[in-house]
Amino acid sequence: MLLSDIQAKFIEGQKEFMDLREQDEQLFLPNLGGVRNVLTLIVVGELLAILLVLADTWGVDFMHQLSMKSLFVQWTVLGSAGAIVALRTVLQNSSVTMIACVSYAVIILVTLITSELSFQLLYAVKVAEEAHLMFLGKNVAIAAIVAVIALRYLYLQHQVHRRLIAESRARVQALQSRIRPHFLFNSMNTIAALVRSQPDVAEQTIEDLADLFRMSLSGSDKKHTLGQELEMAKRYLRIEQLRLGERMEMKWDIAEAPLGALIPPVILQPLLENAVYHGIEPRVNGGTVQFSARLKESEVVILVVNSMPDESEKKNTRKGHQIAIKNIRERLELSYNPPGKLVMREDGSYFSVEVRIPYQRIKR
Repeated sequence: MLLSDIQAKFIEGQKEFMDLREQDEQLFLPNLGGVRNVLTLIVVGELLAILLVLADTWGVDFMHQLSMKSLFVQWTVLGSAGAIVALRTVLQNSSVTMIACVSYAVIILVTLITSELSFQLLYAVKVAEEAHLMFLGKNVAIAAIVAVIALRYLYLQHQVHRRLIAESRARVQALQSRIRPHFLFNSMNTIAALVRSQPDVAEQTIEDLADLFRMSLSGSDKKHTLGQELEMAKRYLRIEQLRLGERMEMKWDIAEAPLGALIPPVILQPLLENAVYHGIEPRVNGGTVQFSARLKESEVVILVVNSMPDESEKKNTRKGHQIAIKNIRERLELSYNPPGKLVMREDGSYFSVEVRIPYQRIKR
């Protein structure tokens, strides 16, 4: 029954990938109510005010003009942002075109309102109606141009973000599909050899394999804790230990590991799989795999070190481990800002891979 569960879960994961459709990871517009975004709006608004003053006048009243235009621009910018934030829930399921049109209309409307209020406050004395209309028209025209540029920039940024997410998901799926076949076949052979001689061990191996694939197929875009990934890695190594026996020695240094740290899924298994398939298996007398994890400053540092085959044994080494390493490196670069890092070193008879991931914890 467990074998059928594995097969069903595997097929389900493949279908899910083949049917994967583009999904928005966020609204077309970012959350303008966030502290960082509000500060950005204030800075951009002030720069716009300076630009308007420089384009309009330069003289003894420069500071007066700057203060007045800064106040007007900040009212308009923050007022527009507040209105868009208030409509965020309503626009959540709308199309990009609808969101852009509503946002554009909101900016124009807020500009018109702030312009009228400013005119009434600044020009208490009656002025010509033409001057009134010119004041409103000038401000609305500037707001219309700036709004088009800003919305276009945010749209392009949104598209780039979606593309990076899609590429990251595709690389995760590609990496997982490379890992599964040979490991699955070797595991099936190991289980077949144990069924009659050690049925209890065979049953435990099937359970490990089922849990391993269930976790790896649970979703490529959701981070796991380091503790979950370690459990997955230990199940993988337990299966490989049955196949390699005393030829593989495993050394763990995880006493100070930050088990609650969030890391991308299926990161540890391919690192250990490389160590086994390209380091331990080709060696006649086997070798050692060392694994350590610790928190250093604001980074989770993971180190995998394995024995290397000598020159006469390298002819038995499988090719292709650089592809998996490259995929992991790219996933780390895409998943974090600043990006995670992966560094490879070869020192005589040992090969090491060090992964540095920005420290994150589950939000409670």
